[in-house]
Amino acid sequence: MSSIADIIVAIFAEFARLIVIRNYAGIFWKKKDNKLLMLAYYAVSYVLTTAAYLFLHNMLINIAVTFAGILLVSFAYDSKMIRHIIGSAIILAISVALDLFSAVILMDNPTSANYDLVSSFISVFLFFLSSIIAVRIYKSRKEDLPPTEWWYVLIITIGSTCVIFILANDQIVSRTTVIWICIVLFIFN
Repeated sequence: MSSIADIIVAIFAEFARLIVIRNYAGIFWKKKDNKLLMLAYYAVSYVLTTAAYLFLHNMLINIAVTFAGILLVSFAYDSKMIRHIIGSAIILAISVALDLFSAVILMDNPTSANYDLVSSFISVFLFFLSSIIAVRIYKSRKEDLPPTEWWYVLIITIGSTCVIFILANDQIVSRTTVIWICIVLFIFN
């Protein structure tokens, strides 16, 4: 992060991601009654993920801290530990897939001064949009998501992320084709 604008964007983007994570949390876990404890989990998660993004500048550490932050938020909800872990992994996989997709959209000019700004906004917007769609789909079912379906969602999301990453890096197909494949995978997910 080089400028104050980048820092403000990072702070806003991490706060927006936390709101989206809250939307996804409602799909995977049931709320506990202790609102103060829930607020504490969210606050610690926000501080951890924002600090890691602003100060560490290491993608693997940022991913690990983001997973830890999502997992921490999940503890504000009632569920078994395996459901906390799998649900957190699904949310992280969706976020990473949409981060990659936003990077593919902006692939033509990654050295632009506004690249981080635009990429962050696109990524957060798509993450928010996907949470709205997921909430509408899963809440309309009037039943909890069975654990077997959790595994399918996780595998499909990770597989989609890998496909996007491979297509974007190999550059065998055009950028437009990669974007269309990403859209199809997003609809499929």
